Formats: sequence, C-alpha cells, structure tokens
Amino acid sequence: MPRLLKMSDHMTAAPCDPQARQTYVGQVHFAGSGPEGRTCRECRHWFVWKNVFDEGLPRRVPSPPPYYGAKHKETANELMPARCHVPLPGKARLSVPHHAAACRFFDPAEHPPAAMRDEE
Repeated sequence: MPRLLKMSDHMTAAPCDPQARQTYVGQVHFAGSGPEGRTCRECRHWFVWKNVFDEGLPRRVPSPPPYYGAKHKETANELMPARCHVPLPGKARLSVPHHAAACRFFDPAEHPPAAMRDEE
C-alpha cells in the first residue's frame, strides 16, 4: 500500500514542506517538482515488469500495471500502484499510486495508460 512521507508538525516550516507532504515513499524526488498537472502515470519510468515467453524462454518487458476489479471497495477500476524505475542508488523500492504528482525526473511516456478502466 503506498504511503506518504512522514512529516512532523513540530519542526520549523520550510519552503519545500507542501511538496514533501504530497510525496510518496518510492518517488525519486519531491512530488510536484515536475511539470504542473502531470502525474506519475504519464511518465515512462512508471511501470511494472511482465514476463513474456518468447520461443519458450521467459523475457521481462516493461508493462503498464493492471487495474483493480470493479468490486474493489475504494478504488474500483483504477490503476494499481507501480514502481518508479529511475536509476537512483538508495531509492526505496516501493510502489507509487498513479495520481501522485510528477517529480523533476518526469519523462513523458509515449502511450500512458488510462487512469480508469472502461466499464464493460
């Protein structure tokens, strides 16, 4: 389950506090430090690995994450969280939700997945 960075209200306020409070553990940089109005879902670094069998041999390829089912309690038909794959040493390897504000390492994806699955 994605979680936000822990921030204490007892510390002296800093100019970066609003961005830090929106940042999820697993993001490479502060949320909102990238292009305004863009989200992690639209970045080419946000994906899951999928095993594809090519001539009987498994091969890992980047793929958009699956969607939650229609009966999911809070997020029906929404994209599941995925990891950010920007190569940065020491970065937490945790999943980030699709609606997280983009960071400064944002690189637009050619074909970003839809935030919600179409009703069938």
